[in-house]
Amino acid sequence: MSTLRFSVCALALPAAVFAAPALPADSARPVRIIVPFPGDSLSDGVARIIAGKLNAAPGQPFVVQNRPGDDGHFGAEVAAKAEPDGYTALFAPITSYAAAVSLRATRHYDLGADFAPVTLLANAPHVLVAHPSVPARTVGELIAIARARPGQLRWASHGPRSLSQLEIERFRGLTNVQATYAPYANSAQALPELLAGNVDLLFDSIAGTLPHIRSGKLRAIAIASARRSPALARLPTVAEAGVKGLEAEYWYGILVPDGVSTAVIGRLQRDFAAATGAAEVRERLLHYGIEPSSSSPGELAKIIHGEVVKWAKVIRDAGIKPE
Repeated sequence: MSTLRFSVCALALPAAVFAAPALPADSARPVRIIVPFPGDSLSDGVARIIAGKLNAAPGQPFVVQNRPGDDGHFGAEVAAKAEPDGYTALFAPITSYAAAVSLRATRHYDLGADFAPVTLLANAPHVLVAHPSVPARTVGELIAIARARPGQLRWASHGPRSLSQLEIERFRGLTNVQATYAPYANSAQALPELLAGNVDLLFDSIAGTLPHIRSGKLRAIAIASARRSPALARLPTVAEAGVKGLEAEYWYGILVPDGVSTAVIGRLQRDFAAATGAAEVRERLLHYGIEPSSSSPGELAKIIHGEVVKWAKVIRDAGIKPE
């Protein structure tokens, strides 16, 4: 397991560090934001909205660079090996990387030792959705149906080691329901199967499912996050529906290679926080069910550590072995 060395170091940084002069020195050289997913991904869309705002202001230019592969881990490897000069930032799916500490026996980067935290960017919470043929409209009704028909509900996921699968495992552990699992490679494969009625249930992003919820092609059952979503404000969380203990956020954040100066980290934190705090950025992200956010480096370090610990327990309790 990662030592998460930065979780201690970042918390110890004095506040004055983050008021340092603007760096890096070459203000004409662009900072590349590595997105570890393809150009048609949700991550890419979020990154480009934020980068567009960053580039609307005079100063340091930012460019988005897609480095997909290995379920997002190739991009992390590329970023970890970059020079710690402040010109490379990783658009990191924090939750996925935290779970991978326990899910993957071999990684070519260390989440704690190879990176320094900069700031949170957003949360893209998941929603539990059902095909309209499933008669359940609430979590309680879903549990009752699952118990009356053990193993008959077909529950899709983005893969056997994805967040959507871990959410199923956590839900199953908390409710003792049985279902037939249908792991797909990703949302692009799982969601069409749900829409076609070939599977019954799926934990997926609000961003991906919202149009289908609004059209009536899918039924939203509950939010997997700890809080309700502004995009589905009347929909309760899983905890509000009576199943406490399933609080699954999907955090995005900015990490930089370990060794970047605290002055540069402070500048980047302020730039990204200003972008995600801009009204037009918030409006665009919230429209898709993505909640903009920001944090200090220390706060992000605490979140990463908490996510590693939380998902390690879920993975251990579910009996999932690292590969």
